[in-house]
Amino acid sequence: MRIVRWRPRTGPHLLAVDACVAGVVTAAYVALAGQGGSEGLPRFSGPVWMGWLVAAGVGAPLAVRRLWPLPALAVVLGATAAATLLDITRDPYLATALALYAVALLVPPRRAVVALALTLAVSAAGSSRERRC
Repeated sequence: MRIVRWRPRTGPHLLAVDACVAGVVTAAYVALAGQGGSEGLPRFSGPVWMGWLVAAGVGAPLAVRRLWPLPALAVVLGATAAATLLDITRDPYLATALALYAVALLVPPRRAVVALALTLAVSAAGSSRERRC
């Protein structure tokens, strides 16, 4: 009996969809970096270029998440942690979930589980820092 393995598709149309998602996420983070605090929450008060850099780090790697899932996850995770620490947004982990989904689909299970564990640890550390403030 021959086992047929399912292979996720990475055609040009899916890469175009990922590029659009990356653009939307980046634009959302740029807008969040320029937004003031509300309801007593802290706000990002750093230089504009830093907010844009973090926004690019969160969104841009999503465009290549199907081609290089682990490097894309690493950059997105680092940028979302920075977004939390800089008070750019209070819930920055949607982009991390999108990158982690690509890792789950495209990376061998043992490496994907390690990536999941590291992602959960970094996300928990960022969330616990957020609650203490």
